[in-house]
Amino acid sequence: MILKRIVPNGTVSTTLSCEASQAFSNFQLNRLFKDFKVFDIDGDGSITEKEIKSVLMKVGDKSSLGDVKNVIKEVDTDGNGEIEFPEFVQLMYLLKTKKIKTSRFGNVVKKVTTIKREGGGVHSYTQEEKEGLVDFINNSLSGDQSVAHIIPIDPRGDDIFYEVRDGILFAKIIDKYFKGTINMRRIVQKPRLNKFELINNLNLVLQASKKLLIKLVNIGPEDILEKREHLILEGQGGRKKINLSNAPPEELLKSWFNYQLEKVGCDIRINNFTTDLKDSKALTFLLTAIDENNCDLSPLQEQDPMRRAELFLQMADKIGARKFINAKDIVKGNNRLMTAFLAQLFLANPSMDDSESKRLERELKLKLGKFRSRMKDITGQTNKLRSAINRLQDELDREKRERLELEKHLKNLQTDLIDQADPNIRGLLLAKLREKQKGGIVDVEKHIDDFLKSLRARFPDQPEYIKTVERTLKKLRSFLIKHPEYAEYIKEILEPENIIEFDVPWVDDRGKVHKEKGYFVQHSSSLGDYNGAIQFDPETDLGTLKALGLENAPSHPVSTLKIGGGKGGSTSDPKSKSGKEKKNFNESFMRELYKKIGKNFEISKKGKGTGKTELDQLYDMYQKLSAGKGNKWGSSIHPKATGSGIVHITDQALKANGQSLVNIKVALSGFNDESLNAADTLIEKGAIPITLSDETGFINVPNGITKEQIKKLKNLKEQGKPLREITRLDRTIKFIPNKKPFNSVKCDVAIACQDKDEISEQDAQILAQNECIAVTDCARDASSEEAIQVYGDKGVLYIPSKLATLGSTAISKLELEQNQSGQPWSEGIVDQKLKEIMQNAFEDCQQITKEYCDRPTDYDIGAEISGFKKIADQLIENKKKGIQKKLKKGVTWEGFQTPEDFINNLMEQLRKEFPFQTEYLESVEEFLNSILPLLRTNPEYSKVAQIMTRPQKIIEFEVPWKDARGRM
Repeated sequence: MILKRIVPNGTVSTTLSCEASQAFSNFQLNRLFKDFKVFDIDGDGSITEKEIKSVLMKVGDKSSLGDVKNVIKEVDTDGNGEIEFPEFVQLMYLLKTKKIKTSRFGNVVKKVTTIKREGGGVHSYTQEEKEGLVDFINNSLSGDQSVAHIIPIDPRGDDIFYEVRDGILFAKIIDKYFKGTINMRRIVQKPRLNKFELINNLNLVLQASKKLLIKLVNIGPEDILEKREHLILEGQGGRKKINLSNAPPEELLKSWFNYQLEKVGCDIRINNFTTDLKDSKALTFLLTAIDENNCDLSPLQEQDPMRRAELFLQMADKIGARKFINAKDIVKGNNRLMTAFLAQLFLANPSMDDSESKRLERELKLKLGKFRSRMKDITGQTNKLRSAINRLQDELDREKRERLELEKHLKNLQTDLIDQADPNIRGLLLAKLREKQKGGIVDVEKHIDDFLKSLRARFPDQPEYIKTVERTLKKLRSFLIKHPEYAEYIKEILEPENIIEFDVPWVDDRGKVHKEKGYFVQHSSSLGDYNGAIQFDPETDLGTLKALGLENAPSHPVSTLKIGGGKGGSTSDPKSKSGKEKKNFNESFMRELYKKIGKNFEISKKGKGTGKTELDQLYDMYQKLSAGKGNKWGSSIHPKATGSGIVHITDQALKANGQSLVNIKVALSGFNDESLNAADTLIEKGAIPITLSDETGFINVPNGITKEQIKKLKNLKEQGKPLREITRLDRTIKFIPNKKPFNSVKCDVAIACQDKDEISEQDAQILAQNECIAVTDCARDASSEEAIQVYGDKGVLYIPSKLATLGSTAISKLELEQNQSGQPWSEGIVDQKLKEIMQNAFEDCQQITKEYCDRPTDYDIGAEISGFKKIADQLIENKKKGIQKKLKKGVTWEGFQTPEDFINNLMEQLRKEFPFQTEYLESVEEFLNSILPLLRTNPEYSKVAQIMTRPQKIIEFEVPWKDARGRM
C-alpha cells in the first residue's frame, strides 16, 4: 500500500510505503528529511554520485569515495542512478526495524549526519551517550505525574531532542537535584507554548546551568529550539561542596577521585576517564570509599573486564548511583558518559567534610596557579621568538632589496659602457657579458621553482591548472635561460588577470527557479579584448577553466592577432534541459556575465556542451545588452573556418618538411564541426580522409570519404544521432565499434579532434610503426606528453593544438575587418585571408623553433615560446608608454594599487552603507565594471567614479494625509 505524507516542514510532498510512513513520527520524518538535504546539495529532490562524493570530501572521509556507485545501487530501487527521498526513508525503515542488519549507504549517512560543523568546531555524539542521557532522565522523572505522558522516552530513537525543546524536562531535573537553583514558578508548564514562552523557559534553564558550573558549548535557546542534538548540555561540574569556579570540571573530578582512592589506602591514581577506568578497579575502590557499608571490593575477584564492570554497576545501583553508563561504556572507555557518571556521583555523594573540602580546594588552586604560571612563561617565550623571527625577516628583506638595486645599477652600468665602446669590439664585449651572465641561469631556475611552489600552495585544489603551468614552463625554460629578463613576466602572463564568479538563476519548464555557478577567466588583455570559448558541463570547475584560459592566451599571439585570452563556463548540464530551459539558462548566463565585465570580450569558439544554438543565444543576448554596439562573434562569413584552419596549418607543416597533402590518407577522430569541416577541406586539398569517430567507435572508408557522404554525416550530427547510424544511410561505410582509428587503421596523417588524452604512448608507437608522417592535435592535449615524446624520437611531425585551432579565432577578426570595409567578402576571399594568417603563424613559430629548440620540428615548444614572447614584449611596450597597472611611481587608484582593488573596496563600503538596496548596488557594480578599461589607463578618473556612484544627498520626509473618514 502507498500513501501520501507531507514532510513536517511543508516543503516536500513525498510518496512513502505505508509501513515506512507509520514507523516514523512527524518529528522523525523531519529529521530524516534534513539528513537527506545534507546530501541533496542542489535541492532537486535526488542524491547523485557527485553529491555524495562532495559531502564525503567536506567531512574528510576519502576512504568511501571509490565505492560510491555501489553504495547508490544498494538503495536505488527504481534503477535511475539516483536516490530519491522515498528510497532514503525506506532504507532507514529497514535499518530501524532490523530487517537488514547493515548498509553501506546507511553507514555513510550515519558518519556524515553525526558530524555537524558549527562555529568553526566539530561536535559529535554517540548512540551510547544519547541512550545514557535518556536513561538518566527516565529514571530521574519516572514518578513525576506532570510528565507521565512523556516519560519514559525511547532511548533508541531521537524523540529526546524534541521533548526537551520546551525546557520543562531540564528544569525538573535541575530542581530535583539542586533545589532552589531554578525558580519553577517562572517555568511555563502547559501543553502548547508560544515562542516567547519557550525562550523564557530555556533562558531560565541555561542561567541555572551556569550557576551550577555546567559546561555549555556555544548553546543558546535557539539551539535547543532547533533540536541541535550535539549542542545539548555537554559536560558537568558544580559548586555544591567546593567553591572553585575557575577550576575545569574534569580537574575537579580527578582530584576528588584520587583523594578518595588515597583515603582508602589504594595506590592507583587516575589521569583520565578512559583507559585508566576500563578495568573498573579504581571505580570499585571509589565506591568503597563513598559507602563502605553497602560496597566492597568483591568485583575485583572477577577476571573478565565486562563481568567485573557489571558487578561494579550492580554495587553502584545499591547506593542509587547507576546512571548514564553501562558495562560496555566502561570497558570501551566512553569519556563523556564516564564524566557524567562521576559528576552525578560527586554531587550526590561527595564523602568529604569541610576540612577535606578545603584541603582539596587548596590543592586544586596550587595546580591551577602552576599551570597559569607555565602558560605565562610559554607565552613570553613565544612572543620573544616571534619578535626575533620578524627582525630576521626584516633584515633579509632589506638585504634582498639592496642586492636587487645593486644588480640593477651594475647591469645599467655595463650596458652604458658597451654602448659607448668602439663598434669593432662591441660584439665581443656583449658575448663576454652574456658568458658572465650564465650564472643568471640559476636565478631563472629558482624564479621558476619559487613560482611553482607558490602556485601549489595557493591552489592545492586546482591540479589541472597547476599541471598546465608546469607543462608551459617546461617548454619555456630554454628561452627564459637565454633571456632571463623575461622571467619577471611569468606570473603576470601565466596567472589570470581577473577571475569572475557569479550565480546564474534560471527557470525550468515547471516555473521552479534554479541556481548554478558561472565563471569567466581573463588572461593577458595587453594585446586586446578577451576572446575564448564557453563550456557548459557538470564537471566544470575553476581549475579547469584557468587551465583552458592559459592554453588559450598564448595561442592568439602566435597568429599575430591582437587578442587576449579568455575562458568561461558553468556547471550546467545541457543534456538534462529542454530547449526552452537551455535558452533560459543561456540568456541568464550572459546577463550575469555582462553585469560583471561589460562588452569588452568575445566568444568565438564552441566549448564542451555549447554548439551553434548556444552561441547564437548567448550572442543575441550580448547584442541586446550592448544595444548592438558590442563586438562581432563567430564565423558567419566562413562556416568551415575551424576545419579549414586545421588543414591549412597541417599543409604548411608538411610543405616545410618536403611533404604534401595530395593523395595522403588522413585518419580523423571526432564527430563534430571541426572534424567534418576538416574532412571537407582535405578533399578540396586532394587528400583522402578515411575515418571519423565518436565515443562508441569509428567509421572506416579505405577509398576515402566523399563530399556526398560528408553532407549525410553533417545532417546526422544536426539531428543528434550517433555516428553508427550512417551505416543505415550508406551501406558502403563500415562502422567498427568500441575502437579508436589511430591504433586500428594505417594512415599517413592523423588529425585528432575528439577528446583530451586521445592518443596514448602506445597509440603513438603504433602510428610510428605504421609509417605515419604527421599528427595534428585539434582537441586540447589530444596527445599525451609521452605520445609527444614518441613523435620526437621516431621523427613523426607534430602540430600542436595552439596552432591547429587558430582558425575560429582568426575568422572573428576577419569578420570585423569585412564590416569595417563596407564590402561583403566571398568565402574564397575569406579562406585566402585565413590561409595567410595560418601561414604567417606557422612561419613565425618555425623561426622561433629553430632558434630556441633542440629539434627544428619542435613546433609545440616553438608555439609556446612565440605566444609568451609576444605577450611579454607587449607588456614591456606598455610599460614604456605608461599603460601598465602602475603608470608611474606614486600614481594609484585612490590609494589602491589596481583598479580592481579600488572597485572592490568601493563596493564593500557601499554594501555596508546600503545593505538592503540591492538594485542600487547591482547598478553601481555594473557601471564600475563597464568603465574598468577606462580606469586602467586613467587612474585620475577613480575620484570621479567615487562621486558619481554615491548619492550627494538623501532627503527623507513624512507625508501626512487624511482618509475618507477624516483620520490622519
